[in-house]
Amino acid sequence: MSTKMHFLAEQVNTNEVLAILRQMIRIRTLLPRGDELDMIKYILSLFPENSLKVKIIEHGSNRASLVATLPGLSNKEKIAMVGHMDTFSIIGEDEWLHPPFAADRSRLL
Repeated sequence: MSTKMHFLAEQVNTNEVLAILRQMIRIRTLLPRGDELDMIKYILSLFPENSLKVKIIEHGSNRASLVATLPGLSNKEKIAMVGHMDTFSIIGEDEWLHPPFAADRSRLL
């Protein structure tokens, strides 16, 4: 790991990252309903107001896509992150050892 990456890794608060991850797991974004707008609201709550350039593309029925830009120090170097906020329906939930949306910490580590 480079010195710069090692420095960045030291700045990460693991407990805070896990708390965010657990909350994201608890937000139900099951297809076909989706409800991605609930996830978008949570993601945006993690950033100070007006710190992002935000475009929410609404698809109706609480479905949406998010395009967010976080200004950086350079106009030359950019990074893009793409992800899905929706999840497939849960199959055999009654057979799971832990509820799929419980975000049981013991299962995250």
